[in-house]
Amino acid sequence: MDVQRVWVVRAGKGGVWANEFEQRGEMVVGFAPVPDLTGATRQRVMELARAEFGEKGGSNAGGQLDAFANQIAADDLVITPERDTRELLYGRASGQYRFLAEPAFADHRHARGVEWLGRRDRDMLPERALFSLGSTLTVFKPEPQDGIAHFLLTGEVDPGRFDVDGAGGEPGEAVLASTAADEQENRNKELIAKRIRDLGWAETQELVAGVLRALGYATQVSLPGADGGVDVIACQDPLFLRPPVVKVQVKARPETNSPPSEVRALLGILDPDDRGIFVSTGGFTGSTEKEVDGNRRVQLLGMDRLVELVLEHYDALDDEVRSLIPLRRIWVLADEPD
Repeated sequence: MDVQRVWVVRAGKGGVWANEFEQRGEMVVGFAPVPDLTGATRQRVMELARAEFGEKGGSNAGGQLDAFANQIAADDLVITPERDTRELLYGRASGQYRFLAEPAFADHRHARGVEWLGRRDRDMLPERALFSLGSTLTVFKPEPQDGIAHFLLTGEVDPGRFDVDGAGGEPGEAVLASTAADEQENRNKELIAKRIRDLGWAETQELVAGVLRALGYATQVSLPGADGGVDVIACQDPLFLRPPVVKVQVKARPETNSPPSEVRALLGILDPDDRGIFVSTGGFTGSTEKEVDGNRRVQLLGMDRLVELVLEHYDALDDEVRSLIPLRRIWVLADEPD
């Protein structure tokens, strides 16, 4: 029996265009200024990509573009990780490659139709599959194919389908890996995000406070119970006498986007000199991001940025906070410059 093929097609950095993918009923990738690939053979795709990006960069981009234009077939399953959430938007490829006369967004003009079917919680997957999904590539085949396909179609994890030989995360026959260091870092971020998701609310609150201390702030963490809408208070003055005071709300709900009303509630309790940070491990709705855009009094902090801050300042975290996310440093061979 043939295994249902599965592809990951990223919706821009961090999945920023995932909602647009769903609304348009298609997936669209960039790689500008590579032109229309309609009818182009693999050899021609590689030539066009190398002409724009050089030998190594062109081989990488060309492999992904050939997979997108020529290898993805109708009824193949497609995954798009969503921005700041732990969900996977999934569907079936439903149309041939086409080149858009005008970009769908940014510089994205290479398009394929998709019948989007729904979403799955990616943290239900075993760590091996999450590691594979963490590839930095825009277009690739995650591993193991059978296990991930079964999960998408049924919503259930069959351990036997993941207990197979092979190096998870290979990008597929037509795609070259990006730099080893970037790949390793991005895949590890997937596993760290899952670890943060599994923390309870109080532990997540302590993690956020620990990150703020690593950034040079004194912090006060609210006790369990009524907190008046503030979970952590931070200030660069250890006595909290000189503003600004930063008031932080923490929502440890990986399965839920935070709506505008919750951020408005935090804004409503800020004094004139205060600043606010709204932390949501489930990310934010599009309307929340639009409403807050440009408001300097409050910052939104989703899962991706929280993971980045943990990694950037890990050595400065308290021992108790590091115990929540135990990491060890490893060395990865970097690619030689072109």
